[in-house]
Parts: sequence; structure tokens; C-alpha cells
Amino acid sequence: MRTIKEIKEDYNLFVDIQINKYLKTVDKKEFSDEQEATSVLRRIFYTYNVDISDEHLKLTNLKREAKEKWFESIEIDFDQNVSDENSKLEDITNDDLEKATEFFYERFPFLPDGSIVALLFVGPALEAYGLPAERFYTLMRGEDECTEMEEDLLIWAFELTLTVMESVFEKSKNRREKAFKEALSIAMEEFDEANALEVIEEIASIIKEFEIEFDSKNPKDKKKK
Repeated sequence: MRTIKEIKEDYNLFVDIQINKYLKTVDKKEFSDEQEATSVLRRIFYTYNVDISDEHLKLTNLKREAKEKWFESIEIDFDQNVSDENSKLEDITNDDLEKATEFFYERFPFLPDGSIVALLFVGPALEAYGLPAERFYTLMRGEDECTEMEEDLLIWAFELTLTVMESVFEKSKNRREKAFKEALSIAMEEFDEANALEVIEEIASIIKEFEIEFDSKNPKDKKKK
């Protein structure tokens, strides 16, 4: 079984390669704005979870150079003008989000309100526990029903991911530390302390990486005095 560190290295390698491929195709050195970054990264994350993460033999046995060639060969349909598509988002975002949210909770009614915000980052928790990405997307598409064990797993994974998100985004140091301790407690329901810390680190790393990609272009809300 691969370690969380190995999973993280493969994940980051794939993301880096695909970001570079995308930027070359649009002749840029960085994303133009948050919307473009979000759109591109979502497609990369989805492709990795669906097409790569289940290839356990290849991920375990291939050397780094071979993995680089493999990851480079994966073609993602970013569409010709991601930025142009994003210019239309204001007209469809609210409606699309409402439909997506309704669909998500129809598929997973046992998850608490707010769980959908952790959807992009829950992968490491599910993979560490052993739920294949393709099985998760099968459940997401409504092609099969969750077993009782899978319901318990998803509740655990989303609760852990939401708590890790809190430990990353909270402004207060005390609240961040409290959230981290809570996340560790949740993770240790399934793993020993060392593996629990690795899972938390992997989730936090993906959250921070996602944020960093467009942070310099993302104006922070400032409270008026």
C-alpha cells in the first residue's frame, strides 16, 4: 500500500505537469484570474481522480521519469477559451450552483449541510480509507446506491475534510489549533496518529495549493472601518 507521502508526490506531479501544459497552450505564464484558475484546476483534479488514482500498479511500480511521460500523455479538454467561458459565468453561476447543490444532497442526503464545499478536497481522505475514485463518481452520478459502510465512510471523510479546511482558513490562531486537534481526533477514528497526520497534511496541502494558484489575483475582502 502506498504511503500518503507517495500519493501526495504523484498528485502534485500530475497537477504541475497539467498546469504547465495548459499555460503553454494559451501562451501564458500564470492564470489571468481566479475564475480561470478554478476552472482549470477543477478539470485537473477530476481527471486525476477518475483516470489516474485507481492505477495502483502503475503508480506503485513506475519510476518518476516514466510517471512524468505518462502524466504528460494525458490530454485534458480544457476547451479552447476557458477565459471566454468564464466571462459567461455571472449569467449561469447561481442557477448552476443551485442545481449542483440539489443534486449533491439528493445523492448524499445523509451528509450535513455545507458538505459540498469540501467536494474538491475530500479525495485524499477517501483514497486513504480505500474508496476508489471511480466508485465515488459512480455514486455521484447516481448509478448505484451507497452501502451502509460507504455512508459511514463518506460522513467521516467529509467531516474530516471540512475540519481541516477550518484549520487552514480560520483567521484566529486559537481556532485554527482547535480545529487541527479536532481533525486529528476525527482522523484517528480510522488511523493511528502517524497516518492520521499524513492524511491531514495531504488534505491541507491540496487546499493550500488550490488557494495559492490564484491567491495573487484574488482580492481579499477588507472590512471598512
